[in-house]
Amino acid sequence: MNNKLGIAAKYAADLVFPPQCLSCGNIISKHGGLCQTCFSRLHFLASPLCETCGRPLSKEAESWQICPHCSLHQPTAAKYRFALSYDEYSKELILPLKHGDKTLGVPLLAGFMVRAGSDILSDADALLPVPLHRFRLLHRKYNQSALLAKEIAKQTGITFLPYTLRRKKSTKSQGEFNASERKRNVKGAFFVRRPLKISGKNLVLIDDVMTTGATVNECTKELMQAGANQVSVLTLAAVL
Repeated sequence: MNNKLGIAAKYAADLVFPPQCLSCGNIISKHGGLCQTCFSRLHFLASPLCETCGRPLSKEAESWQICPHCSLHQPTAAKYRFALSYDEYSKELILPLKHGDKTLGVPLLAGFMVRAGSDILSDADALLPVPLHRFRLLHRKYNQSALLAKEIAKQTGITFLPYTLRRKKSTKSQGEFNASERKRNVKGAFFVRRPLKISGKNLVLIDDVMTTGATVNECTKELMQAGANQVSVLTLAAVL
């Protein structure tokens, strides 16, 4: 009986507040999804990709496992993975989550990330979100990277460590700076609380968008210095 009442209540709620596409707002079959048109516009990253940085390989390097840049320059993290290219279409999903309190799509977006990062998640001991400073967290009310990490943990069963990596400096928004300025802006901004929790473990750092990688690389350095065995990075989208 309770199950029937629950189904009836859901049906009534859907009549009053019908499920809408997370991107365009058109009516769809269930909450937290995308219409076929908006889904088809998303640029999911697919092979051939660099084994290390996760970026598409050029035609000249399609037969390579590692791109020329990673061959010449040792990346900070072990591997980088992201589900989407950060463009005009993925922005319509990410910016409302980041700044507009639109969290209904977190399970869908986390699912995209689970598929994109399947290889680094397979041997991960724990997931850690890129942290916000407490002042920015009070302003935003939640950390979107933590919401994604928590949902990925739910979908995979991997341990979620939301408070182990902390931000000690209230830095300016990275969007104001170029690549070198971004590195300076976040230098020394993070610290590891209770290093024994990550000692000798394989970690996956979770963030929403990677631009130059300055923030996730600074976090990675702190985690490695605190005793992690390996750190890989998984973001929802990346600027290509």
